[in-house]
Amino acid sequence: MLARLIGEDVNLKIDLGEKVSPIVADPGQFEQIIINLVVNAADAIKDQPLASGRNITISTSEELLDSDYAINCAGCNPGWYLLFEITDNGCGISKEVQEHVFEPFYTTKDVGKGTCLGLSTVYGIVSGHHAEV
Repeated sequence: MLARLIGEDVNLKIDLGEKVSPIVADPGQFEQIIINLVVNAADAIKDQPLASGRNITISTSEELLDSDYAINCAGCNPGWYLLFEITDNGCGISKEVQEHVFEPFYTTKDVGKGTCLGLSTVYGIVSGHHAEV
């Protein structure tokens, strides 16, 4: 399904960690997170020259959050966590845009080119699962 959403000129790589423990999450909502993030990544790289590649990577791993990290992270407890990442080789997001990405109706797209970034939906789902963005 993702291949149809992002187009054939985008290279999608899946790099799933070998020793990742299961998580408790709503499958439909987790799927929505993946779709929103991958579509955003595809939009971010659509103007990349084909010669440099248009790459999106979905990866998972387990990360240990120590007590020093947990102190600075509201609601975090030390322990092992799933790290779920979707990355692309786009130019990145400016500081100004970063300040607004989780706002429900914020968009960088032209009128008629989409509704919003979808990150507010991702944020809501992640928060609802007592996780961190």
